Amino acid sequence: MEKFNQKFQKNLEFFLSNCKENSIEELIKMTFETVMNLERNEFLETDSHPNNKGNGYYERAARALTKYFKLKVPRDRLGLFRPVFLQALNKEKEKIDELAFSMYSKGVSTRDIADIIKEVFGQNYSASSVSNITSRFTEIREAWQNRSLSEEYYFVYIDATYLFVKRNSKMEKEAFYIVMGVTQDLKREILGVYNYPSETSLSYQEIFSDLQKRGFKKCLLFIADGFKGIKKALKEEFPQISLQTCLFHKLKNLKPRIRANKWGEFLNDYNTVFRRGDSSYTKEKALEELESFLCKWSKEYHKIRNHFNEKDKKYMVAYLDFPYDIQTMIYTTNWIERVNKEIKKITYAKNSFPNENSALNLVCSILMDREERSWKKYPITKFKNSQKRLNEMLEKI
Repeated sequence: MEKFNQKFQKNLEFFLSNCKENSIEELIKMTFETVMNLERNEFLETDSHPNNKGNGYYERAARALTKYFKLKVPRDRLGLFRPVFLQALNKEKEKIDELAFSMYSKGVSTRDIADIIKEVFGQNYSASSVSNITSRFTEIREAWQNRSLSEEYYFVYIDATYLFVKRNSKMEKEAFYIVMGVTQDLKREILGVYNYPSETSLSYQEIFSDLQKRGFKKCLLFIADGFKGIKKALKEEFPQISLQTCLFHKLKNLKPRIRANKWGEFLNDYNTVFRRGDSSYTKEKALEELESFLCKWSKEYHKIRNHFNEKDKKYMVAYLDFPYDIQTMIYTTNWIERVNKEIKKITYAKNSFPNENSALNLVCSILMDREERSWKKYPITKFKNSQKRLNEMLEKI
């Protein structure tokens, strides 16, 4: 401590007599360098290598109160000295890197991030430097995507969002499938995120195969949009598990085919057919109501039956096999749809992605953040009263 006081007093006297502006940043810089010099002296005195000596300095950026400056970091001849003090400063750099990625995941462009960091911290960050920070997230993302899964979930939801991705210098929309599960402690978990340029039954087979490879074995029900190929893939990979097609997506696809002045009546009839929360309402009654609905509306809209394929009707009423008090949560993929809207909002400013990894990094970072902030913390209380019944149903699969 005496050595430090003497050294620091000497430097302080020099600073006060030579620094016209008495810059606080210069005082901080002087303090940092004094501490590291004394740390090196202590290291050399106790070093087991007798020929090791001081060997000048190298420069490293550090932040003061409002801006960055260059520090002269002491080094030794053998390259063994690592200032503990400098390690603390390096953590500041890590925090800024984390901030840069956080802004990127909120939709801020790499160029704007570079400008913000320069304005706030006084450090030059090129757009390419920000891109390098985001690319380092790839390892974290891939580990998260490949993690082991639980064997059983109550329900599994699948939905897709479409983003512009560049391949071979050509920009086109590609599907990014999000798979969400309801765990046995009643929390939501993202089971997988998958990118495919086109939608085929092979895509779903690969998705289901990946889930199995990572430990997933069964659930009570898959809830998905009426994607092409999903029924075939599900029949091959999980023949014992039922499918519920998203009734909200179905309704959304029907809306452009109905005149505006008739939409209110059509919507009321549709919700009557696919009503939820009625303990006396069964699949058989729903199919009878659906036929009456189609008879009524096909008189005015002749092609309406084309949207209710006879073979697919059973997938529209699968939710009625479950307790009436949870039916509102298993007849649609709206949970993922809301996340997709958030992804679209954030990616709107980006317009497109240079490659699939860039898109996957952003999509996964949004989902991982949502998991940590809410889904893993808070159970879905509406499932609580039916949990015993759900467990009994799961045991029978």
